[in-house]
Amino acid sequence: MPELWRRFGARALKRRDGVEEVSFDRDTAEVVVRYDPARTRPELLVEAIADLGYGAEIGEGKGCYLPDVEFPPELDVRWISRDGAAVDIERHVERGKVTVFDFYATWCGPCREVDREMLSILRESSDVALRKLNVADWGSGVAKQYLTEVPNLPYVIVYGKDGERVAGVSGLELERLRSAIDKGRRE
Repeated sequence: MPELWRRFGARALKRRDGVEEVSFDRDTAEVVVRYDPARTRPELLVEAIADLGYGAEIGEGKGCYLPDVEFPPELDVRWISRDGAAVDIERHVERGKVTVFDFYATWCGPCREVDREMLSILRESSDVALRKLNVADWGSGVAKQYLTEVPNLPYVIVYGKDGERVAGVSGLELERLRSAIDKGRRE
């Protein structure tokens, strides 16, 4: 949420009448809004945040991220960067399988949607491998290495069974992800 929130959510909320300042604390997953109580009310701000596609509650200590998706051990899933460390993804391409490199962050809600989609795909198909890379933040080694031209998370790179790159998919584009995996099967 932080990157998308900074780019779109905070900007949209700041345009609301009475809102003076908006900030997001990534550690606590909380949005702090300073506002003029003569011009708006907290309930209206919660509604505005909901209209942007985010959940919100009034009060400190209520922020949280969506829970991680659990991948059963029998599925071909490996974490190759858990803390944002730089890594050569091509060393982790699984020849004979479509390999999906998932660049995600714990603070990225849409990344959980990609996880759910990948869980479904992996359960359906034994010819797909998933390699997870926790970006941690935009200044991390792996982000600097692979995401300099990527506008937001989630971001996946798909390699075909032949080991060649098929596609990069930025944002929550689940149909494009499935299409890239299908194309990787044919390569």
